Amino acid sequence: MGRRWGIGAALVVVVLIAAGTGYRVGSRHPASGSHVADAPRLQVAAWGQEWSTDPGAPPAELFVAPGGEGTSCRRDAPCVLEVAQQQARALAPVATTDVVVTLAGGDYHLDAPFALQAPDSGHGGHLVRYRAALGDPAVLHGGRPVTGWRPAASADGSFVADVPVGTSSRQLYVEGVRATRARGPVDPAGWARTEGGFRAPDDSLARWARPQDAEIVSLAEWRAFRCPIGAVQGAEVSVAQPCWRNASAPSRFAMTQVSWLENARELLDEPGEWYLDAAAGQVWYRPRPGEDLAMARVTLATDGPLLTIEGSATDPVHDVGVEGLTFAFAGWDAPSADAGYAAAQAGFHRGAEAGPDPLDLERVPGAVQIGHARHVRIERATFTHLGGAGLDLTAGAQDIGVVGNRFTDISGTAIQMGEVRQGAQNPVPADQLDRLQVTNNLIDHAAVEYLDSVGIFASYVSNTSIQHNELAHLPYSGISLGWGWGTDSTARNDVIGANLVTDVMTTLQDGGAIYTLSPLPGSLIERNVIRDQRNRSGAIFLDEGTAFVTVADNVIERVPRWLHIWIASVHDNTIVDNDTDTAEQVDDGTRNVVARNHTDRADWPPSAAAVIAGAGLEPDHTALRDPTPGPR
Repeated sequence: MGRRWGIGAALVVVVLIAAGTGYRVGSRHPASGSHVADAPRLQVAAWGQEWSTDPGAPPAELFVAPGGEGTSCRRDAPCVLEVAQQQARALAPVATTDVVVTLAGGDYHLDAPFALQAPDSGHGGHLVRYRAALGDPAVLHGGRPVTGWRPAASADGSFVADVPVGTSSRQLYVEGVRATRARGPVDPAGWARTEGGFRAPDDSLARWARPQDAEIVSLAEWRAFRCPIGAVQGAEVSVAQPCWRNASAPSRFAMTQVSWLENARELLDEPGEWYLDAAAGQVWYRPRPGEDLAMARVTLATDGPLLTIEGSATDPVHDVGVEGLTFAFAGWDAPSADAGYAAAQAGFHRGAEAGPDPLDLERVPGAVQIGHARHVRIERATFTHLGGAGLDLTAGAQDIGVVGNRFTDISGTAIQMGEVRQGAQNPVPADQLDRLQVTNNLIDHAAVEYLDSVGIFASYVSNTSIQHNELAHLPYSGISLGWGWGTDSTARNDVIGANLVTDVMTTLQDGGAIYTLSPLPGSLIERNVIRDQRNRSGAIFLDEGTAFVTVADNVIERVPRWLHIWIASVHDNTIVDNDTDTAEQVDDGTRNVVARNHTDRADWPPSAAAVIAGAGLEPDHTALRDPTPGPR
């Protein structure tokens, strides 16, 4: 059926009460039901006629299958994806309805990203839609199969298989389960930092077959560094440059300790661990109990994104829908080079070309990348078994909907929105990130490799709605909004509302379930439920420069501290009418209103119970919680 979005590409953010952080005791705001009155309040409209249906206009439909051939692209004679794309390009400018490309179930192995550009746009108020057929998942697949396993000569329970010499990958999956890169014990004793690296407790590393394949993982508060070993002489272990330089900025949060060693044949000593010897063209793996490598599907992730939706500032791609597809087995191999992964914060890091500017940072790329695009919707997709970020929205992403998707088993951030480099704070209109809707997504087990990444990240974005998402099992922050440590920017009128955030900050420090930076005029954090934060910082953490934000009607339980405002640069915020079972808080900011918050709750009043009932996935999306087997 023909479908299109409703009014004005659908995301409308209305500031109901303008600037100011005053409040009036005992009054509820009529639009939101909140106890806050004269504070900045927002209401985010729905996406209008969400994929509205016109029964009189059936779509022009093209059919695709992994083994398709020819050019008819009919249901009974499907073609390949690239042929359907060319036909969709020809149809869209003259179509009187949507143009739909339906992908049959199966694995679509990609040698390069599938790229949608300006010529792939919809026209005349109609969309070009790429959707999965009902039934088996349609998987855009970036992996390489590994076969021909044989017992290793070492007779230690390991198996080995051949791959092309020079193969690069950082992720291996056995029957869809991520294997662990061979690693040593956590916090090994006897290591000491030196000018160029570390002094080991003995000279055993010097006798490893390929010590230069190994990397040192170092955790420091909110940072998780990964730097390759450069050379070993006796007990002296140098760290590869420029990773060592980039990870050794003058700070007590630099790379100062060895948290563990990773990726060496000599460390392969536990079931489920693996090692890639690129020079020899061999993959080593020690099976878990019950695994039969003669029958198992084993996959190496390969470098690069799977889907790009990118136009230009003057010619953006527009009116595109992606529905029900699965994105899997895309990797990101850059940290295996000498620049490693010199973490800064929230998945951003200093790369090979980093200069002296502390904000000269790079992003972890996403398996799906959207930039200079208008009126694009990603719906009911699955992002899994990914070695970088999941979904990455870059400069010029506007009127984007991310609705009802599942993100799991992702090395970096699940949903990443916005730039952080100098100049990103006040871009020209064509480069701004504006009118973004991130709703009813399920995120669990993200940041599994780059531990400083987060569930949802948004830097300089405006008129953005992050609502009714569920986030769980994250080593660092859940939702991170803002950038710049006090920098004024185009970031404003953003809503973080009715999300359910649980089991976060499990590994790193100095973050929060909901974390903010810099002024965010007119923004609102309300009706979220936060449970089981594991570290000492606040579940709601307003960090440096956060200003003009209202935090209201949230419910917070089983956390060490519910609110964290630790510095005077956090100013002119309103934090009222929140419910929590702890009294622990820090409020060292300036001109903030922190009042009428109900702490040390033994049980929840009806108002808090209503917030709990309304947080997380809405009824039409709760099926995302059902455990479903992912691609193998």
